[in-house]
Amino acid sequence: MGNKDGGRNRIAAALGAAAIVMMVAAGEAVIALPADASGVPAGPTTGQASSAAAASPVVTTTVEVTSPGTGSTGTTTTSAATISRFVGVGGMSDQGRTIITQLGVIFIDTPAGVTVLQAKSITGDTISAKVTYARGAYSMGSYVGIVQTGTSLKVIGPPPLDLVFTPYSFSAGAIASYLGSWSGHSRGAVVTSDGRVQISMRDYSKPFDAPPMTAEGVLVPFGDGWQLRMYLSTIPEMAVGSPQTIALGGGVLTIGGVTYCGATAHPVGACGA
Repeated sequence: MGNKDGGRNRIAAALGAAAIVMMVAAGEAVIALPADASGVPAGPTTGQASSAAAASPVVTTTVEVTSPGTGSTGTTTTSAATISRFVGVGGMSDQGRTIITQLGVIFIDTPAGVTVLQAKSITGDTISAKVTYARGAYSMGSYVGIVQTGTSLKVIGPPPLDLVFTPYSFSAGAIASYLGSWSGHSRGAVVTSDGRVQISMRDYSKPFDAPPMTAEGVLVPFGDGWQLRMYLSTIPEMAVGSPQTIALGGGVLTIGGVTYCGATAHPVGACGA
């Protein structure tokens, strides 16, 4: 378990259906990815798992597999404590951007679309994360390995990304003014101390007693303030993976242009009847 070959094997296992390890050499693994007839790696476009025909051609991508650099070789589950040193952003590049949040929710933006993952386990410097929403090259339910060492962030999966990592700290004190329950006409929002934001609103296209639409996201630093990234949603304007603006002023919380009032909101009626 603790040697370098063991580390490579764990990452290969973590990739699951997303890749077939064909050969392991010194410091690298050659991975065969399913591809369509054009030679482009296949992937879902509707958030559902994809499959490739048995006769489909394959392309190979070589990715470097780095060994853990912390001296830790054990595998542990993710929690607020174990995920904290991984929280941050892999900077913009031509290939994409990766955000690792304090909830263990991971967003990967590429030109093909947004993928949302949930961290499941940590081995040394490597997170194994399950794909919970996918557009583009990733498959629902597959696993992706993410290696974070110092300022280097490497996403091992289709496509491999190698980015400069910028950690950010998170504390309930930093979002203290946002915490609590907020409401508007037929809608509500709750912000909790771990940075989670839960939203509920009526769907006026359905009967009055129909279940409300809901969405859930996590706060991440953005400029001098915060941005909300959605990881669950049945609200069309708040698609999974999308960034939503969030701002507070005059006792009114505004999320994606929609207002939610607190006890000190003014003027009266700012959030509807």
